Amino acid sequence: FWEMFENRKPQWVESYFKKNGFAVTPDAVQQILEMIENNTEALKAECSRFFFCFEKGHRITVQDVDSILSHNREENAFTLFDAMCDTTRSPSQRLETSLEILQKIRTSSKSAFAIPLISGLVYCFRQLKAYHGLCAGGEKPSDAQLKAAGFASKKKQEQYGRASRCWNGGATSSILALLSSTDIAVREGGSAFEETNVSMMIYSIVIK
Repeated sequence: FWEMFENRKPQWVESYFKKNGFAVTPDAVQQILEMIENNTEALKAECSRFFFCFEKGHRITVQDVDSILSHNREENAFTLFDAMCDTTRSPSQRLETSLEILQKIRTSSKSAFAIPLISGLVYCFRQLKAYHGLCAGGEKPSDAQLKAAGFASKKKQEQYGRASRCWNGGATSSILALLSSTDIAVREGGSAFEETNVSMMIYSIVIK
């Protein structure tokens, strides 16, 4: 699923709901994709929640997504990224919240948590690098350009706008290098130093 083209992801979600007897609005599809990790296992698990809450034939809306997923969602790489780029808070507050989310992810994981978490953050920061590329000319990119690059919803555009104010293009490249080196350190060091390596990584991203 990681290698699926951006324009294939909404189609996958729509088909999954249709196959199970439900319809879903385009805005709801976009919100689901922004809230759930980009792999088919996670999408199937989270989308299946709707099948127990509504009768077949129901059309899933943004309000339904807020009701079912927002209030019951588990923390993951994407909620962590959102906390790290929350420009309404100071860096120290962002760090505190980010480390709290990290603890929740660690305690809820049945196996090693760091590698999937780092993979999710790599995806987010690659998207941020693409966002910087769109804005490189100093002009605001068009809606068509944003949509083609995977920033279709206003919510995602706002999120990456915040993230671009936290980390410029150079910092984003440095963070991607840090994520890569932390991935190697975790694989070599094993579970004993997993949490320490990831905590220091988050500290560097948010504070440094």
